Amino acid sequence: MATPLKKTTLEGVLGKFYGEKLYNLLNDCCSEAPGGFCSEVKSCLKVSPEGNSSLVLNQQGEWITNGSGSDQNLQQVTDVGNTTTNDIQLINDAETIYGAGGGILLDNGSRLREGTIDAGLGGSKGIAQICAVGYELKWEAGRLYVMDGNGIYIRWSLYNFTLTPTVTDDNTLGYLPGSRWTLDDGSVYLCTDSSTGAAVWVLQSSSGYTYEIGQYVAAQGGVIAHRWLSTSSLGSPTSGTIQNYLVVDTADLSTSAQWASLDVDISNVESTWDGTTNTTNLIAAGAGSGITAGTAAVLCNSSTNNGKSDWYLPALDELIKIFQNRWDIAQGIATASGTQLAFNIYWASTEDDSTTAWGFTFISGISNIRPKANSLYVRAVRKFSI
Repeated sequence: MATPLKKTTLEGVLGKFYGEKLYNLLNDCCSEAPGGFCSEVKSCLKVSPEGNSSLVLNQQGEWITNGSGSDQNLQQVTDVGNTTTNDIQLINDAETIYGAGGGILLDNGSRLREGTIDAGLGGSKGIAQICAVGYELKWEAGRLYVMDGNGIYIRWSLYNFTLTPTVTDDNTLGYLPGSRWTLDDGSVYLCTDSSTGAAVWVLQSSSGYTYEIGQYVAAQGGVIAHRWLSTSSLGSPTSGTIQNYLVVDTADLSTSAQWASLDVDISNVESTWDGTTNTTNLIAAGAGSGITAGTAAVLCNSSTNNGKSDWYLPALDELIKIFQNRWDIAQGIATASGTQLAFNIYWASTEDDSTTAWGFTFISGISNIRPKANSLYVRAVRKFSI
């Protein structure tokens, strides 16, 4: 039998251009009956006269068995005779690696396949790009979803047309507290509760804040008295994106509490703005410094009003902020059916000296020094950030 004619043989004799031309001409010539010229050529090329669908032509011009009797994928075909990096895996192989979803695997570990979860809007999981460490970007039903590292939870849902989120856009669809939902007009909603069938979404203010001063926020235990932005949770005011809030309780803890039962100079309780630290240090000073049961700081520190346990005695400047925003705060307290701030003197956690501490008068807005044994009003505050 004649030695099979190879494309590389013709190219070696005639050069690549003419060798390839002749090879293709001989391979494609006519459809003569068996025994004719065409059949002899195809026999030389090792192609049966009737054609052989089990053969494929590789990049070296050689007819080879198609996967030794089985189907070949793109990776196998392009690997033959290829000396360059060519890492491709398509649907069939990807199903072996990633399950029924399949997909395309890139050589850096990234993938292109259907999304991990279905948003329930008719997009049947859409199409997703998954980076090498697992974070997923999904396009489904005309919406773009930024997912978490497992593709299960939605960090941000964008391009939601004019459709606002509802109570059923909850944890069963992949939303969690902190998830965001954006409309085509740029409006942004923040998920604060993703409970099944009872999700809560809050429209974000253009000011960068979720809550307004004077707003009663039941989940935070009181009324927003002050707010500021920072780069860290409860950090110093900056142009950051973290929202921080001062919350005032909806009721007084006492109308006749002492600041302390003894005249003792207590260390590190002089701050006019940091009531949290003042209160912590007052509690640490304890009974030996006159901070006993029923005194202002103890009342605040032990309060569990409205389901919160991190109340503290406000510093002087925090009371001043409450006074400055009293018109807004009064409306929030009314919404909560709480007790309005009295036209009286409230204790601050700010000490003056061993015998006196600062109080603030809500009828005149004047701060003054009062003996620690005086009986004054007490209203607790707390802080949170998002």
